[in-house]
Amino acid sequence: MARRRRKGWIREIAQQQIKRLFELADMISGTRPLLSDRYIHLAKR
Repeated sequence: MARRRRKGWIREIAQQQIKRLFELADMISGTRPLLSDRYIHLAKR
């Protein structure tokens, strides 16, 4: 069953990791760096 939805599974993990990166960036800088904008575009795909 897991192998059948491999693509969706990868997307879910990628989104989770991106969210963690955003949380870390917010904690460190207080405001999201310009690079995060690029990640947002990638996540919206």
